[in-house]
Parts: sequence; structure tokens; C-alpha cells
Amino acid sequence: QKRFLESVNQCRNIFGKVVSDPEGAYRLSAALVEDLLSHLQEVEKPFLTLVGMDEKDVSVTQHGVSVAVLAMMIGHALDLPARDLRDIALGSLFHDIGKLKVPDVIRRKRGALTPHEANYLQMHPNFGYDMLNRSGLFPKEVLNIVLHHHEFVDGSGFPDGLTGHKIPIVTQIVSLANDYDQQLSGQQASSPQVALGYLFKNRASKHSESLISVLVKILGIYPPGTLVKLSDDSVAKVIMTTKEVSQPQVW
Repeated sequence: QKRFLESVNQCRNIFGKVVSDPEGAYRLSAALVEDLLSHLQEVEKPFLTLVGMDEKDVSVTQHGVSVAVLAMMIGHALDLPARDLRDIALGSLFHDIGKLKVPDVIRRKRGALTPHEANYLQMHPNFGYDMLNRSGLFPKEVLNIVLHHHEFVDGSGFPDGLTGHKIPIVTQIVSLANDYDQQLSGQQASSPQVALGYLFKNRASKHSESLISVLVKILGIYPPGTLVKLSDDSVAKVIMTTKEVSQPQVW
């Protein structure tokens, strides 16, 4: 929880510098990525834990850190090299920065968006790409994640309708982690099971089957945040996955 809050606060600081001090923003974001990578590598088998903030709405920075952790876990499970994990982390942290250029009235709207509002919101990957590309500091792999994190392997994504192999694996990983985390913090999903069920039912053709199965393996039978009934009939919430997949730590 402490590390999560620190990462979110660092991310906010970084976002504040992207336009005014791009070099400072890049330097700080690279340092944050190294922190995340060292946390991932400090144990042989990392586990997921439930974290949160007091705020009702999930901020762009909170969401970015959550996606970074989940996407890095997927990359780690696939034995991707550290270079790819760095790109995944950096791309995840910045993937939604373009949303800061979308008016709050559209971003925070609870009901259905009008076609005009939806089109404006769908421009956020382009806005983010332009913001970061202007500095000339970010690797092309990271820029690709920011621009294409809403692309799907079946070609139904945006902004370019890319298909399958045209989407780099690191971008596909972030797209999946982003999709899951969005379902988790969205208005429809009330639990990790519902979010996973949604992925299986509505997104099976949109992500690589092998990546979805890696995500399911990482989350376990009882993903953090799941409500469960214990043998003494008391109700608990899953806090952390453990080596014993059927016996997570609960509160």
C-alpha cells in the first residue's frame, strides 16, 4: 500500500512536468520504472495484493500504476527481458496521459457519451503520443504503447484498427492489463470475477488467448478484491494471492 501511494504521488509529479520540463519528467519516470522493476525482482515469485486510495474516482495516475504492475507481472510470467519490462512499465504509466487533454465533463461523465464526446475521448491516445513524442526522449516502443493501448488483435480497436502481429507483444500486454483494470474500476464490474467474466465473454476475440490465460494464472482462482465466504460462514475479502492458489490471504 505504501509503495503504491508513493508511486502514484511520483507519477502525479512526473505528469506535472511533462510539458514544462520534459527532461525532468523522463528522468523521474525512468527512476520510478527502476523502482517497480526492483520490487518485481526482489522475490522469486511475486504476488498481487489489493491496494487502494480513499478517492471515489480512480485517477489517471492510479490507473497507470495499477496497469503497470499487472502488465509487468504478465511480462515477467512470459520471461520477457528487463528491457521489455521497462518499456511495459513506462508505457503503462503514461498510457492515459492524453486523457488530461480531454475536458473533465467528458472524462467524468457517468451516463452514456454522445457520439461527439466519445470521438473526443477516443483521441486520448493521439494526444498522449503527441505530448511525449514532442520531447524526443521516449523510446518508440513506449510511444507505441501510448498510441496503441486500445488496439485489439481482431482489428476492432482504435486509433488505427491494427490486427494481430501488427501490434507488438508489449503493447498487447498493456492493452489486456488496461482492459481488465478498466472493467475493475468501471461502473459495471462489482468484483474481479465479474471483470474476468466480462473479458472471457466479450473480449475473447480482442486479446491473444495465450495472454488471457497468463493473466488468469497470475490473478489465481480468487483475485485480490474477491469477496469469499469462509468455512465458519464469515465473509472475507481476498487481500493477497499466495503460493497456495486455493488459500489466499484474506481480511
